[in-house]
Amino acid sequence: MSDPLVKDRCSVEGKIQIPGTVGEAPLEDQVREVISHTENPQAGCSPAQLKYERLCRAARDGEIDAVESLLAEKTPTDMPPSASSADKGKTSGMTPLLWASERGHTAAVKALIRADAMLLARDPYSMTPLHWAAARGHKDVIRLLVAAGAPLDSVEQDNMTPLHLAATQGQAAAVSALLELGADPDFEGKENWPPLLWAAQKGHPDVVRILCRASGEAVRHMQQALHIACDMGHEDVVAALIKLGAEVNKPGPDRMLPVHRATLRGRTQVVRVLLAHGARVVPFQKDKHNLNHTPLHWAAAKGNAEICEALLSAGQEVNAVDKRNWTALHWAVEKGHAGVVGLLLQSGADVNAVDKDNRAPLRFAAVQGFVGGLDALISHGAALDTADKTQMTALHWAAKRGRAEVVNRLVAAGANPLLRDKDGQTAQDVARQSSFPEIAEVLSQAEAAYAAANPGAELAAREAHRPASNSQQPAQSPDASEGTLQAPAVETASAGHRRDSAPRGAPKGTRRAESTTVGCLCFKFRS
Repeated sequence: MSDPLVKDRCSVEGKIQIPGTVGEAPLEDQVREVISHTENPQAGCSPAQLKYERLCRAARDGEIDAVESLLAEKTPTDMPPSASSADKGKTSGMTPLLWASERGHTAAVKALIRADAMLLARDPYSMTPLHWAAARGHKDVIRLLVAAGAPLDSVEQDNMTPLHLAATQGQAAAVSALLELGADPDFEGKENWPPLLWAAQKGHPDVVRILCRASGEAVRHMQQALHIACDMGHEDVVAALIKLGAEVNKPGPDRMLPVHRATLRGRTQVVRVLLAHGARVVPFQKDKHNLNHTPLHWAAAKGNAEICEALLSAGQEVNAVDKRNWTALHWAVEKGHAGVVGLLLQSGADVNAVDKDNRAPLRFAAVQGFVGGLDALISHGAALDTADKTQMTALHWAAKRGRAEVVNRLVAAGANPLLRDKDGQTAQDVARQSSFPEIAEVLSQAEAAYAAANPGAELAAREAHRPASNSQQPAQSPDASEGTLQAPAVETASAGHRRDSAPRGAPKGTRRAESTTVGCLCFKFRS
């Protein structure tokens, strides 16, 4: 199992591998190559270097008798990497004290301190013995090193103090020991984060509690820590921070509430914890384009039925609309999430809700060929013949997109195939113009059957078509690419329909081509 602390210190040429966790095989056997030079005078190692390598191994393995014996022989406790003639250029830079501190060998640490080993010796990543002891949670070694004069505020190459590393690794005992010894809980290291934020980001509730009680900036840092924990999905940390005083309904710098952030990231358990502690399910009104999306809109668009259910149980309005009058049902249908569609319908979602362009959920199911959603909508009473601003019904759109199964189901459910769009075309006309002759044939038969069953329906459909004057401009479809949470990936009716289009039945190619707009749902989040 790899260690998240060790930064891939594998055997890059010229370095000895540092093991990832306590309990793994000791140092990469390259060390043994160095030790083997004790039997090979031709290797070119000096006696001092050979003894030093033996001391490294003894300190690493906790062989206290060997450590004390070598120290009694005046073996150097620190040597520069370049001093190794036996393996020149292939040393990790780990000194005996670094090894003993990393492994938690208290007796070896004591012996090396007595021998004046360098307390500020650093490995290739600028970690000192105290950094290693803190990261591994060796509180007794921490106390020994600090008592001997190891500075608490030393930083490694990423500007992290020993307290940062202990917090990041979830070493609660080490964190407590460092704080008792005077470590600064508010020191801002990597990313300008104090240890508390790193503990929250890594999901260590015990460490979070300890640091919150010790921090002089606890109130300020706790709120940021809450948002970080929500983003990462650490429900235990979220609960701990709320209990310690973090405000569940206080927005972050980007104006997101914790529940917005957790919903957007799909953190189901965090959402439940927040709701249990009084999180308000209000629209996110301060996003870049002020699209007014609620947490339910986000959860539905992402297909997270569990979060949808939790939000609805907490009182989220199922038919709340965003800037375009889209409900959560619009989003779920457009994105093809059958489970969420069913949940929303069972929870009272308006199956016939229309947006600003008079588009109902059924229209989106037809465009996408989302048969499961279509069936659910029809079974819950969806109006089959609702027309959008272009007077195109769901049947028109299914014909235009070549959705044969959708056409069959709409016809079987009773959709009127005689209705005409703003250009005077039936769904059959649209299918032929879109080069779907098989669908056009099905619709031709459907027209005949519908007309026979409904005398006067064809005349009524013709009379219902009222062409606009040539001076009028058709309404534009909404731009599908506005905002950070963008419009759904639906091909919308174009504003390019013209009154001077070719008449019904004109040869293919004479009609002006209809343009489409394609958008996408894009969640942008800065972690």
